[in-house]
Amino acid sequence: KLLPPSLPVDGGLSICAYSWTPGFVNEKTDEQMPGSFIVATRQSTLIIIGGDGVIRHACTTESPITSLQVLSGALATFHANNLLNIWMVEEEALPGEFTGSLLDPPAMEDSASEGGPHILFRLGKSADVGEQVDRVVRHRKDTEPPSNIVQFEAGPSFDFAILVTTSGDVWRAELSEELTKDKEPAEGEEEEEEAEAVVENIEFPLQWLRWFHTRLITAVCVVREGICASADEGGMVRIWEALGEPTCETSYPAIVMPS
Repeated sequence: KLLPPSLPVDGGLSICAYSWTPGFVNEKTDEQMPGSFIVATRQSTLIIIGGDGVIRHACTTESPITSLQVLSGALATFHANNLLNIWMVEEEALPGEFTGSLLDPPAMEDSASEGGPHILFRLGKSADVGEQVDRVVRHRKDTEPPSNIVQFEAGPSFDFAILVTTSGDVWRAELSEELTKDKEPAEGEEEEEEAEAVVENIEFPLQWLRWFHTRLITAVCVVREGICASADEGGMVRIWEALGEPTCETSYPAIVMPS
């Protein structure tokens, strides 16, 4: 069934990243519920669209999101300055329908409903990976402009992720269970509901893997465990190993799509 457009065609919004949430079973009704479609726009807006096409929530971020990935109980977002944010998600706070304006939605950390007590997104952890990315780019060419992470694709078991930058570099990152867990209070500390939330700064080591596309990579996916595929704007698709040694080798199987 083809649903009508969820976003206004003339609303001036340009989608730059998206991800899907998995379906789930409603514990109260035992009904199988569809997942949601999460999109980020160049206007620094994050929008959640239900499986029925209805906009469930919209909010703004401090800086544009360049890529995002749904994790277990959390949402990972990369921003234009190569800052990784891990947002803890309280699914019960997701409204049935968004009634505000897409031109002026609330901040991401605000309540999910007007006057409501529940926060849908809470920033739990943050990591700056800019230095790791820039080091590789500068090593290759001093005059090359800064590179931003524009794709973040988790593997089928959510134990690793493949990342792609604007300079065409492909990276691998390990996704541990600790990444989406809240920091445990220190011994002797009492957890206060009114206490101000503290964002934990973490390390997010990246392993450089590949640099073999001659044009901008437009898509990357994990085909099966350890095997990935990537495509660039020139119509070339490459199949490669995500567990192999770092290389600039261009002899991986390639498919060139006719223009």
